[in-house]
Amino acid sequence: MLDQWRKFLAGIGAEFTNSVVAHYGVPERERRLMCAGTVIADLSHFGLLKISGADARDFLQNQLTNDVNKLDHGQSQYSAWCNNKGRVISLLLVLRFDDFYLLLLPNALAKTVGQKLAMYVLRTDVKLEQITDQVIFGIAGPDSRSEIATVKLKAPTREFNHTFNDDILISQIPGLTPRYIIITDVPKAQDIWSKLDVRSAPVGANAWGLSAIRAGIPIINEDTTEKFVPQMLNLHELPAVDFKKGCYPGQEVVARMHYLGKLKRKMYHIEIARTKPAASGEKLISPSSTSAQGAGNIVTSALNGDGKVEALAVLETSILNNNDLQDAEGNSVKHMEIKY
Repeated sequence: MLDQWRKFLAGIGAEFTNSVVAHYGVPERERRLMCAGTVIADLSHFGLLKISGADARDFLQNQLTNDVNKLDHGQSQYSAWCNNKGRVISLLLVLRFDDFYLLLLPNALAKTVGQKLAMYVLRTDVKLEQITDQVIFGIAGPDSRSEIATVKLKAPTREFNHTFNDDILISQIPGLTPRYIIITDVPKAQDIWSKLDVRSAPVGANAWGLSAIRAGIPIINEDTTEKFVPQMLNLHELPAVDFKKGCYPGQEVVARMHYLGKLKRKMYHIEIARTKPAASGEKLISPSSTSAQGAGNIVTSALNGDGKVEALAVLETSILNNNDLQDAEGNSVKHMEIKY
């Protein structure tokens, strides 16, 4: 997190855990607001990679699971980058501009993904760089579009579109209520945040993460990278996979699962009767499971307004009708289908 931005947030009451905004004093209220009000949240736990050069489009087309060729300027898509075994290294939001692309991904993976992607550049005209001088924050809620308008900015009119004016990027991403990501420099971010803070409530990373969970969008981090094939994470439904495009790392595995395989595990929205968030990768247990891999694993989790844990988890589909799913502590787990 940029020092100047951290000082600004601290000055308005932000409390931090490992450089991530935990809350602004009353986390229970923030979790309830995430369901009913319009909120703003620092997203410095996400990072940016910029891909430019004459071969940038072809480079990404040959690396990612979605069809980058379908993107026009001002459009975005979710896509995954996989290893050769078809396991998802990272889920990316790919934003297209006239002469470059931005990749938004968890900051914990940004440096590693950037370094690994650079190994594939070879002799192509591609420049890859990590952007570290921009602030990333979000606004979400039923009135978020009108709130953006009050600060004299133009928001996109639909999901997977973005506007870029006066060095301020606004991208609309999927959610049960409208959600926008804003990217700009520190002075502009401070000005926009201060104006939005009049009628929008600041919330911590947990509350924003809850909105992603309810939208069925997994966050892959260092504990879950290279653990799941895209279909286990429902990425074909998001959609973040195009089965008709050309080759990319792991494409044969992903395609074979789609055309010939039977998906034995998929991602569900779950609620756990406990008051402490589950760790990414944490195992779930079912007495009726006979799999050596166990009944399932947490992908990402957050506390909700009722003080329970909501999560996205990859679960063994054959045991779900038995209603005996538990976490490692014996707490009951309720699962729900995700509707995209």
